[in-house]
Amino acid sequence: MIEALAMNDVAGELEIQDQLYSVRGNWHVFKPFLNDGEVIAELNEMMTLLCEMHPKRYPKMWMPGDAPWEYTTTSYWLDLIDEELDENDEYQNAYNQMIQDLFSEIHGRKMQDTELDDDLWDEIFGTDEYWKREELLKQKYSKIYPKEGTIEYYQVYGACHWISRVLAVLIEKALDVEYIEIYQTDTHSVVMFIQNGSCYYADILNEWENLQQLFDFMDGIDEGPTFKPS
Repeated sequence: MIEALAMNDVAGELEIQDQLYSVRGNWHVFKPFLNDGEVIAELNEMMTLLCEMHPKRYPKMWMPGDAPWEYTTTSYWLDLIDEELDENDEYQNAYNQMIQDLFSEIHGRKMQDTELDDDLWDEIFGTDEYWKREELLKQKYSKIYPKEGTIEYYQVYGACHWISRVLAVLIEKALDVEYIEIYQTDTHSVVMFIQNGSCYYADILNEWENLQQLFDFMDGIDEGPTFKPS
């Protein structure tokens, strides 16, 4: 683990202390730059590259204006939203009504409770309209459904190497940093930057309790990274 980095500046030897930087806690600093041309260009470039490099994981090619979080390849967001909505009676009532409405539209009659079998579910799930309406219901009733402008909107789990580069551009735009670099291992990527005599580690996807936890997750760090001027 890095206890401290040392580098020369104009004034002479400067000891750089390591610290965590909470992207979530400082998201208000980055929000004004989300529509910046360079940030949008980096997002489009990185997400397009992600889809091109992994076509089996991303059969749908990135299109400008898409929601980054929807390209998450783990079940993170699906599980989180479903768990929340399982406890939401209003959503459950609306969902049941949606199923009844779809059945009526498909069969021209009201659905009976005894008809709720596997074949019926397969029939309803097989329609594009079901998935469209379910998504709209989740947007309406979920408080954690990622919305544009929030940090959650940019949390693409399974794509840390690419979305970290978007974060790096955001940091360069929003903060007066002296040096900035991507620290990447096979496991994970974070942005490192130097500001006011400290070396900060910024992760857009995770909140870490301490630096050791982050370093352990990234498979350990044997030596200090090389920084480049911003």
